Amino acid sequence: MYARRTAPDSSADADYAVAAAPATARWKLVVEATGTYEVFVRWPRGAKPGDGARVLAGGVELKIGAVSAGGWASVGRIKADAAGPVEVELRATVADAVRLVER
Repeated sequence: MYARRTAPDSSADADYAVAAAPATARWKLVVEATGTYEVFVRWPRGAKPGDGARVLAGGVELKIGAVSAGGWASVGRIKADAAGPVEVELRATVADAVRLVER
C-alpha cells in the first residue's frame, strides 16, 4: 500500500509514493567491469531518510550521512563483480533511484 505525498515546494518532481513501514525497495544493477563502485541514492524533494533507514549494496551495509532532499547522495563504496548483478536494497526510507559510479 502506497500513500501519495507532495513536497512543500510543489515542483515538477515533488510527488512521490511512500510505502507503509517496513518498506523495502530493491534494484539489481549490472556493472561493466569488476572493481570499486561508489553507491549514490537519490531522495525526492521534501523527503529525507528517516530514523532506521538502511542501505545494503552488494551485501554490505552502508551508512547514510548528511542528505540533501531532492538530490543525489553518496552512501559509500563497494567492490562489484561484472559476473553478476549488484543488488542494492533500501529499507525504511523514501528514495527514488540508485546508481553506481566506477572509481
